[in-house]
Amino acid sequence: MLQVRGQRINLATTGVRGSGILFLHGLGPGAVVWELVTQGLPEDRRALMLEFPGFGQSPPAGFAGDIDQAATLLHHSLHQANQLDPIPIVAHDYGGLVALCFAARYPSHVQRLVLLGSGAFVRDVHSLWTVHERIKMRGWDADAARRWLTRGLVEELADEHLSSMCEAAALAAAGVVAGCLRAMIGAEYLEASRTIRAPILVLRGDADPFVTEDDAAILTARATNATQVNVAHAGHWPHLEAPDECRAAILDFVNAK
Repeated sequence: MLQVRGQRINLATTGVRGSGILFLHGLGPGAVVWELVTQGLPEDRRALMLEFPGFGQSPPAGFAGDIDQAATLLHHSLHQANQLDPIPIVAHDYGGLVALCFAARYPSHVQRLVLLGSGAFVRDVHSLWTVHERIKMRGWDADAARRWLTRGLVEELADEHLSSMCEAAALAAAGVVAGCLRAMIGAEYLEASRTIRAPILVLRGDADPFVTEDDAAILTARATNATQVNVAHAGHWPHLEAPDECRAAILDFVNAK
């Protein structure tokens, strides 16, 4: 648990040696969402999984989902953890927008960038706003978390695994989830992607209902140094639906010369 500018930020780690890969979660479960991907990493790779305020074990502490603020907290967290060398970053959903903002502002920290189920903008603003208003009216609980998770799934998860993910997602602070949705609605990082010199992998489930093929293609074309890979038979959560394929694509990219 890091103390960062008056906030407690959880940075979970796996492995005791080797070069690190930083994982940033999206809306839903915190660091636990990466479990199936990170548990299969080779011995020469460590996983660092940061939890934004209001998710997992990181208290909200007044955080309202602002993407610039999240990028600043990420920067200070890496310094607090003495992670000063460039590191590959894998980021999902909301975390992908934070990663784009971070990479544009702090390029010396980024070795490579994997955007998983995340474009540089949100096309379906109406859908996110509907979820935002529902949370404002009814709150964020296990049922709301389950609706959010399952609408992005193509492959059916085992009941026990889905339940554990929904329980983890339900722990997120309602105000933070609503704030993140509001921030995503207004976000646009296509121009910022032009300034990022680190190689970018746009990785998406081939049936992702939120980040379309066109969205991924637009980001890939606009960014300075980007490639795109689709994970077959997966939706918005490839790291839950096809973790082995997702891990393989990530490792192929971060290990490339």
